[in-house]
Amino acid sequence: MRYLAAIISILAFVHPFGLAAQISKPTTLAELAVYNGPDREQLLIAGAKKEGKVIWYTALAGGSYRDLARAFETKYAVPVEAYRGTSLIIRSLACGLVYALLWGVFWFLGDRFFGPDAMKKGLQVFQMIVLIIPVFAAGTLAAFASFDLDPGSAFFHCALYFAVTVLLRLVAHLPAVPGLGGS
Repeated sequence: MRYLAAIISILAFVHPFGLAAQISKPTTLAELAVYNGPDREQLLIAGAKKEGKVIWYTALAGGSYRDLARAFETKYAVPVEAYRGTSLIIRSLACGLVYALLWGVFWFLGDRFFGPDAMKKGLQVFQMIVLIIPVFAAGTLAAFASFDLDPGSAFFHCALYFAVTVLLRLVAHLPAVPGLGGS
């Protein structure tokens, strides 16, 4: 009997909060992701119509993805833009090429603004910041344009690339960043 009372107490405490969370409409993407209300599908359709299209990244082979996209467009009256195969590879390669070229831009700007000796001897912190800002801005723009990311995600995509290349430089026993003390 004691266990039954404990279970009822827990349910009475937890249940109203769970019910309140499900009654209110989601206002953010994170809330929508966990929303289980009976009108979830209608909210998703309304959001897709508001945005004007659904972007679908797929690896389906052949033309089967077109049939699925057409069926979706017919049922929900929302256009589907599918990225697959070649177009996705081209976007990835273009962004990667820009990222790689940005190391050259970093070196070029450092050489032009602070002189060739500064890059060989090592840059000061403010000089490093002056060089990093335009490089990260260009990298963020490249990810934003290539992958249709929001600006914050595009920045972190660019930052991840540069973090990995810095780690690779360290593994190769090079300075973490060109111009950071005798490279």
